[in-house]
Amino acid sequence: MVTSGHVVRLDLLLPDIPLKRAQQPFARDVALALNDYFTEAASSCLKEIPLTPAKTVFSQRLRQILLAIPLASYRQYGHLAAELATSARAIGTACRHNPVPVIVPCHRVVSRQGLGGYVGKTGGILIDFKRSLLRHEGQPCL
Repeated sequence: MVTSGHVVRLDLLLPDIPLKRAQQPFARDVALALNDYFTEAASSCLKEIPLTPAKTVFSQRLRQILLAIPLASYRQYGHLAAELATSARAIGTACRHNPVPVIVPCHRVVSRQGLGGYVGKTGGILIDFKRSLLRHEGQPCL
């Protein structure tokens, strides 16, 4: 979902859900950037996409940190928690509610024991998607 030249929300669709063609020029530009990210070697092209500001100061700070995680890298929930003076659970909750997954790379946040969750799930197709995003970016899966 886009509005006034900013991305508000990015919904992850299951493979069997048909895509709608973007009608607005800005939405088409975002769709092209996402297509480039997924069909070519992963790049930092998504960092240039204007986003609606995060709703809270905490979310803004976390978003800045997530956007700074380089491709083929990851950070642990606990390390981010220490940096933001909060708990790993708070980081996980904030990542779960990230309205623009992939663009704001919450998939680059992992647990101490392994992959961790993705958008509130700890198994199934969404964890497979997280794993595929990390592989696509050149990060061997944990």
